[in-house]
Amino acid sequence: MNKITVQTGERKRTWMIAVMWAALVVSVVVFFVGAFQKTISDQDEGYQALNCMDYGQSPIAMLSFYIGNIAIRLFGDGIYVLRLLSHLMYLLTIAFPLIYFYRRTGNRLWAIGMAVYLINYIEPSFLLSFYTWDSAAYPFESALMVCLLTYTDRPARVKALLSGVLCASLTLARIPAGVTLPVMVLTIYLSWPRGSRRGSFRDVGISLVAFVATALTLILIMKGRV
Repeated sequence: MNKITVQTGERKRTWMIAVMWAALVVSVVVFFVGAFQKTISDQDEGYQALNCMDYGQSPIAMLSFYIGNIAIRLFGDGIYVLRLLSHLMYLLTIAFPLIYFYRRTGNRLWAIGMAVYLINYIEPSFLLSFYTWDSAAYPFESALMVCLLTYTDRPARVKALLSGVLCASLTLARIPAGVTLPVMVLTIYLSWPRGSRRGSFRDVGISLVAFVATALTLILIMKGRV
């Protein structure tokens, strides 16, 4: 009897997961279709698009506009190209913490359910309806948060290095986001027990070197010079 009950429960869970996957696919499709439904703003939206065309003149968010410029060069300079890019950035932003949640809990049903909820019921802000200097910063911020969380779980040099890379990318995507640098350093430092401060100093150093190297490399790529 217990075996039959377990099998029935597993079957129901499999069907629920299948239904949630279908809901997620539909939600993503509807989410992207929504990019074509909003009215075009001839002020803010046009200004942000012009910044993508001439990203080198916008140092406060150069990486964000550089990513927008790549999309324009690949797919054309239409407003809807940048809107779709903005929507993609939003999906990436929520994907990183959901992947972390799934890897920690192994609960696929909850992970997919939260994705459906975030796409459908957490209305993106006005700025997320089109591509802005914040759009490309959000995925880097989300990824950095998850990377630091995994570091606190189990410190590792590669995580410290990746944190530095993500922090530099986030800063160049939106200069005010550079305030995350001391947060990153403090998180790495405090993740080690008091008797292992040598390891914390090592990893802080790795993250800072990665930060500087990534920032210089990205500036060189975008501007052709440092």
